[in-house]
Amino acid sequence: MKPEKDKSISGATRNRIEGFRFDLIVFEFLAAMAGVLAEGEISHGENNWRGGFDNKERDIDNHIFNHWKLYKSGDRAEPHLAKMAVGLMFLWFFDDKEKKEKPKGDE
Repeated sequence: MKPEKDKSISGATRNRIEGFRFDLIVFEFLAAMAGVLAEGEISHGENNWRGGFDNKERDIDNHIFNHWKLYKSGDRAEPHLAKMAVGLMFLWFFDDKEKKEKPKGDE
């Protein structure tokens, strides 16, 4: 069975991309995250975070939850939700890296 195709009114067809909906991403939010990363680059250096943290749960979690507390208290002086998202991206990155580095059979 051939994969389903998206068909335009013009008759043009494209292979359907399954499992991803990039068109649903709010790109303004990604821009806010990019702004947070640019701010971090100035303070800490480019890609400094990729070097890892001594205790990623402590170091990253505390920042995420502090921004959540500030946001929930009504503080809008900083892009707290974007800063939380960047922290979550860091956690995702290190978790994914650990999974890829884990030898097969150590599950």
